[in-house]
Amino acid sequence: MRGKKLVDGDKVCFDGMAVGDYTLYTGALTSVLGGVAALVTSSSTIYEGTLFIDNMIDFLNVEATVVPTVNPPRHPEKNIPHTIEFKDVSFSYPGTETRVIDHINLKLEGGKSYVLVGLNGAGKTTLIKLMTRLYDPTEGVILLDGVDIREYGVSELYELFGIVFQDFAKYAVSLRENITFGDVDKPEDKERLDYAARESCADEFISRLPLGYDTPLMRFFEDDAVDLSIGQWQKVSIARAFYKDAEVLILDEPTASLDPMAEAEIFRQFDTLRAGKTTVFVSHRLSSATDADEIIVMQGGKVIEEGDHKTLMEKGGAYYKLFTLQAEKYLENC
Repeated sequence: MRGKKLVDGDKVCFDGMAVGDYTLYTGALTSVLGGVAALVTSSSTIYEGTLFIDNMIDFLNVEATVVPTVNPPRHPEKNIPHTIEFKDVSFSYPGTETRVIDHINLKLEGGKSYVLVGLNGAGKTTLIKLMTRLYDPTEGVILLDGVDIREYGVSELYELFGIVFQDFAKYAVSLRENITFGDVDKPEDKERLDYAARESCADEFISRLPLGYDTPLMRFFEDDAVDLSIGQWQKVSIARAFYKDAEVLILDEPTASLDPMAEAEIFRQFDTLRAGKTTVFVSHRLSSATDADEIIVMQGGKVIEEGDHKTLMEKGGAYYKLFTLQAEKYLENC
């Protein structure tokens, strides 16, 4: 009879097989099945990893398209107020025919502060990407100190700019490294690090961290790492700009995630940082535009108004409407 249990001396048998042997073989079979499952899982993980490696290799093999147009390339002058000029500049992103920037003529004088304002999609961030030569214009030319920006060595050109984008980078390393990444070409300077943290108002929360500057951030590699709030991360990104102390400072919505008190304090600190530098702000909070040397209003990829706060308010145009609308919203909540 199938499944018949027998007793043979001191051994308990099942269909002629000792229970111990049966347990041994079933255990071995289970172990083999577990090993095969682990092998299949590891193989799929390795295959997935090779896909990412292939992408990385393809990326590393891509030929740079943003290169100097002259050989040898020009070297930008250092330690001077830099003037940037757009001459009939238009730009369309690759694969599209829509002009994000449409025949702009604009001159940013060295040592002055400018604020770019306008509704979403006006072309403000794209203008900054062209200014820093992350892209080349589809039409027209951009001049840095009177020379076509494409004639400069790319790495030296990038060194001139200190940029805080609204989609700033976050790194799963220590807080110290997150700030000093602002200037990777020079050895770490403790005095500059303290200055950057203080001027960005990041020193307040850094002093409360368990390991201070050495606190690991983001829990990707270390279990004791700290997850910062979005506002704290934004202060870290601003600290990078202070740490680099670049000659041209560009801030694209640098305080979007900060409360009004922190924003006001950081803008006061920016007055020190931008002294003698060409500074460009992009901001939807127009209260930050009132102290700028010049306000540039964009709409549909074009510059529609230029002037200081008083001039544009007296003009009663697009800037006046945006400013008064925002002011009314604040007053409604009082």
